[in-house]
Amino acid sequence: CDIKGLCINRMPLNGILINQGGYHRIFGCFIGTDIAGTTDLGNGSDGIVIVSSVNNSIGLLPTYSCTNRNVISGNGLNGVEMMDIGLSCSDNILQNNHIGVDANGSAAIPNDRDGVKLDGAFVSGNYVGSTAAPKPVNVISGNRTNGVYIYQGSVNYVLGNHIGVNRRGDGPVGNMLNGVWITNASSCVVGDTSGEARNIISGNGDNGVVIGGLGTAGNFVYGNYIGVASNGLAPIPNGSHGVLLTTWC
Repeated sequence: CDIKGLCINRMPLNGILINQGGYHRIFGCFIGTDIAGTTDLGNGSDGIVIVSSVNNSIGLLPTYSCTNRNVISGNGLNGVEMMDIGLSCSDNILQNNHIGVDANGSAAIPNDRDGVKLDGAFVSGNYVGSTAAPKPVNVISGNRTNGVYIYQGSVNYVLGNHIGVNRRGDGPVGNMLNGVWITNASSCVVGDTSGEARNIISGNGDNGVVIGGLGTAGNFVYGNYIGVASNGLAPIPNGSHGVLLTTWC
């Protein structure tokens, strides 16, 4: 199914629920805001929730166009959540979305919890962002807890996003806690060695990246700009650490 060009707000539960199955596309929608993407009209739970479903596309590339972009902001829980019910939730991709910010990517319209949450042992092989141009692939900023929260699962990717900054990458629109938080998860990748899919992880209220907890091993943080603007020069500090590795989470 294609879900395109809709304004979905003020639902008592989720804006969109994908329950198993897969191969759906959601693009060009305003989920939790008005049709201009400037006013908070949040849904009661998640903006989009994907439950044990595979190969879904939230937002479309290659063109960084507002006709393909989703604005997913102002919702009562998370902007986008992927979760499992004992079955695989894999090969989903989020790209070209504004999550926690307005249609311009410049002002916060917070989701009340995480911008993006990946939650469950079978939530694996998903992409928050991509290596495709142009950048940023997602703006995940302004949310009331974390930008991206990965709990359990393995081999999930966070690539090419602006997390805690505006669309231009030159000013803070911080998530209130961490930019990226990975706990009880393994073999996840934040950024890449070439820098082509670097994330800008700056301006967040607590840490840039946190990795910790039991069962957390083999994760990679490559080529990102943490605590600076997209030019790699101007400071946009996170509130505590740039990268925190801890046994407690």
